[in-house]
Amino acid sequence: MKRKLLFFTAAFIIALSVSASAQDDDFCDAVNTILRDAPNQFRNTRTTITQTSASSAVYKAGVIVPGTISSRFVAAGGIFYEGALAQAKTVAGVKDAYEKYKLKLKDCLSPAGYRMVLLDNFYEGLSEYKKVAYMPPKKIFTDTTAPANVKGSKAAGPAKKPTFDLKQLKGHVTLELDYEKTSKIYTLVLYVYEH
Repeated sequence: MKRKLLFFTAAFIIALSVSASAQDDDFCDAVNTILRDAPNQFRNTRTTITQTSASSAVYKAGVIVPGTISSRFVAAGGIFYEGALAQAKTVAGVKDAYEKYKLKLKDCLSPAGYRMVLLDNFYEGLSEYKKVAYMPPKKIFTDTTAPANVKGSKAAGPAKKPTFDLKQLKGHVTLELDYEKTSKIYTLVLYVYEH
């Protein structure tokens, strides 16, 4: 009887760990799916327009990132994905989620060569919660000749401005803690930008 109990307990623990791992994989798969669609202005991951104004349009998200409370694509001077991961009336209420998703993004994007950059949060009192940005490994240049002003370059003449092949540019990802003064709500938001 003890063996059966021990066996079922071990099986249950293994099932829980496999489930947690699958959820992490699902999170990474969804983020990477959206990220891969960035050069295409998210045409494959956004669906119908839900709201418009003179300067913006909001689209329904066709890919749901596990853990998001709500998500959408916003087109306003560029297009980006926006997914709320946690909300609370206090900063302490989002602390665990901030650490959890910061680690998930690291595990998901660092192996692909994305580099993490921490930027100051401009909201007063939120300096502990840095904006976490993951930048693509490198940008693809269409002009590979070195500009004349690059040290060690043998090129002559005026400096050339490097140009990017926008179709090859990869998007970048940020994790930000925002504060809405009117509702007094802290929101942890995942953004995926097209460039």
